[in-house]
Amino acid sequence: AVVGDNRNLPIPLPKHHDVRVMTLDGALLDGKPSAPALTVFQPSAAPGFAPTHPSEDADLERVRGHRVEVGGQAWKIVRGDLHRHTEISMDGATDGTLYDTYRYAINAAELDFIGISDHNYGQWLDTDEPSNPQSDSEYQWWRAQKLADVFYVPGRFTPLYGYERTPNFPLGHRNVFHDKRGVFSLKVPKLHVRESPETLDSDPQNLWSYLRRTGGIGIPHTTATVMGTDWNRRDDEVIPVVEIYQGDRNSYETQGGPRSALPEEPGPGGAGRKPFQKGLVWNALGAGYRMGFVAASDHASTHISYANLIVPAGLTTRADLLDAFRARRTFASTDNIVVDFHTAQAQQGSEIRASEAPELAVNVEGTGPIRTVEIIKNNRVVYTKRGEGASKVSFRYRDEAFADTSMGETALIHDWKRPETGVRARPSESESYYYVRVVQSFSAAEPEKPGEIAWSSPIYVLR
Repeated sequence: AVVGDNRNLPIPLPKHHDVRVMTLDGALLDGKPSAPALTVFQPSAAPGFAPTHPSEDADLERVRGHRVEVGGQAWKIVRGDLHRHTEISMDGATDGTLYDTYRYAINAAELDFIGISDHNYGQWLDTDEPSNPQSDSEYQWWRAQKLADVFYVPGRFTPLYGYERTPNFPLGHRNVFHDKRGVFSLKVPKLHVRESPETLDSDPQNLWSYLRRTGGIGIPHTTATVMGTDWNRRDDEVIPVVEIYQGDRNSYETQGGPRSALPEEPGPGGAGRKPFQKGLVWNALGAGYRMGFVAASDHASTHISYANLIVPAGLTTRADLLDAFRARRTFASTDNIVVDFHTAQAQQGSEIRASEAPELAVNVEGTGPIRTVEIIKNNRVVYTKRGEGASKVSFRYRDEAFADTSMGETALIHDWKRPETGVRARPSESESYYYVRVVQSFSAAEPEKPGEIAWSSPIYVLR
């Protein structure tokens, strides 16, 4: 039985939770109730189309089999999606049910973890008005958390407890995750705080306090859209990573970057236009933010956006996943690409101190020919390695201009020194960040056309 409530899927939420059931007349079974006979499914014919990912089984085996030892610890990669909706969300009707989402994650995509992120467990506008039926989402909250336990398979598949919190620009949408059950969502003030300017500072502070109190994390997404942020309010401890790419929309790395929107070619949600350009990730990095990178889906998109976590080899628990987020041991990809980026002692996402340029190890295993592997330092591309048609690229990089810690130009950086914003300026001590961007060729016939992409998390180097 499922919650039906005589509704069509486009109607946001059931209100009475009516359940339809049926009975079977034992007489129809000759008085001997028994289970129906099961037969092996025999497809009538082979599919008449080519699979989208003909090498996916081999790709997954390569990702899951990857091991690297860094800092005396053996590490592996787990891959998942941290932004999927279901019928619980007011805009999730076409995404299907909770069961559909778990079926996709386990069977179709063969993910290692998932974070379903329905809007405030079913809440939406005017959630501070108790008379509004959409304010009461306790049943949806219970159902979402219950199914996260039902589908938990230790060592194989790990659902997180999560939801999406949705105040609009300049505060920004964030997906919120916990590793323990029983934490309810933090409500969004009426009308996304637009009519209450005084809450522009208090609402983020409430979120930071809530995440510390409950042991959760928040992940900003669609940062350079109407759903994004201007980066004026920060807390790196509880907001450790950012969704740099979304399968349903765009990349939000930098203006002019791969799959990013431009003013003359804007994307959904105002991407590429003012004032939303303030939310580009390079603007945050230019201000001294410490963030790791993930990719995720949101709506409809499948098999094109992954959050990859680097965790200790062995059994992976929910706590291991959140530890990886907090340590920024993550990389984002649009396909099953391996991005292994580290120093001798530190994984990607780490903050290290060095008096001379550290040696950065880069190992990339693609799903097709690699066009370029770039090293980005302080908002500039400082090194490019051509793939020359190979699907694997490995090299070591040492920055010959290590003493130069200047920050590259960014779009619409504002005055980060305003004390009321809570955003500190870049520290006086010298520092740089480095990360890897991988761009595959679109096809063998079009090797220079950009194809699938991956982004490592930055390594932050303090002198």
